[in-house]
Amino acid sequence: MNRRNFLRTAAAAPVGSVVAAAPSGASIETKILRLNLQHTWTTTMSSSQYRDTLHVAYARDGITGHGEGAPIVRYHEDAEGARKAVESVRALLLPPTPCSLPR
Repeated sequence: MNRRNFLRTAAAAPVGSVVAAAPSGASIETKILRLNLQHTWTTTMSSSQYRDTLHVAYARDGITGHGEGAPIVRYHEDAEGARKAVESVRALLLPPTPCSLPR
């Protein structure tokens, strides 16, 4: 196979899978975990013994992606606010098919 045929095949592959995509059982799970720090974290603004972090698992078509975030208190962020942000876009992330995502 030469480069031109490879690129032609690779370019056509996603189109075929998107057209054939069936409704899937997509899901989003969020969990707030408190991470106890080994050493106290100190800045000029404050000190902390722990960080509350948000962990997210997004699953679709048998594939699961994991992500996490550590909100920054200085910017008035917290793990519960991050969870609410994820929940506010749940409808955009869980359409019946990937083709129905807003453009």
